[in-house]
Amino acid sequence: MVESKKYKFHFDASHGWLEVDLIELVRLGIDEKISSYSYYNNGKMYLEEDCDMPIFMEASGVKQKDIEEVNDGDTSFIKDYVPFKIIV
Repeated sequence: MVESKKYKFHFDASHGWLEVDLIELVRLGIDEKISSYSYYNNGKMYLEEDCDMPIFMEASGVKQKDIEEVNDGDTSFIKDYVPFKIIV
């Protein structure tokens, strides 16, 4: 049995983001649907939980069981990354 890929859902005291490789968004053809509420760093996307994460989950077929939660504390390091629309 092949184990499915696990995705990390980072969250802090106020928000959350799903960590995904940018190339996955490109392969799915949804990179242009991603908002500036998501962040980018070093080939990784951090998809905003309310509007961008659902777009990815629907397009990819990723299920909740494929996601592990990562508590980043009061303020996530992700907020220091570049908003996605600025880099594209």
